[in-house]
Amino acid sequence: MKLRQKEEDILIAGAGGQGIIFLGKLIALAATEQGYNVTFFRSYGAEMRGGTAVSMVRASCRQIPSPYIECPTVFICLNQPSFIRYKDRLSAGSLAVLNSSLIDKENIKILEKKKVKAVSGDFLQEAARINSLRSVNIIALSLALKTRPVVPKQVVRNIIQRLFSSNPQALNSNLLALDAY
Repeated sequence: MKLRQKEEDILIAGAGGQGIIFLGKLIALAATEQGYNVTFFRSYGAEMRGGTAVSMVRASCRQIPSPYIECPTVFICLNQPSFIRYKDRLSAGSLAVLNSSLIDKENIKILEKKKVKAVSGDFLQEAARINSLRSVNIIALSLALKTRPVVPKQVVRNIIQRLFSSNPQALNSNLLALDAY
């Protein structure tokens, strides 16, 4: 599978406890398995749960000089404070995947004016439907991969199966979340 561009810069942001760091690791592993050069950078507030958490994943066919992402090609955002903090980094052609459960729908209009492709889903409602409120992050990834397949969904599925092979309940909920979109 080829990257859509020579490089994908993926910024994932939300609150601590939403699985932001895990989601970044998962995408980085999938890109690595596809043979790309990958960097993974994470940051989170001192308060952990509830504070802002960020993952930055760069996947490239070329060498990557820095893991820091100034202008993401893909932005997965799970809450309003993170949207407010990072929305100005998006530029025309970027993809924003927004959690409409926690982000005001008016924000899509703001992004569309900048020619950013914005998609949203009620990730909390979908997580409740599959009876796994801890899977909001994987549900967001499902929508992101449907809209812009930066890594193959099957590769992500295989990694989830490996990571959760000893925990059937977590394995099942993450696989259901991955198939949400």
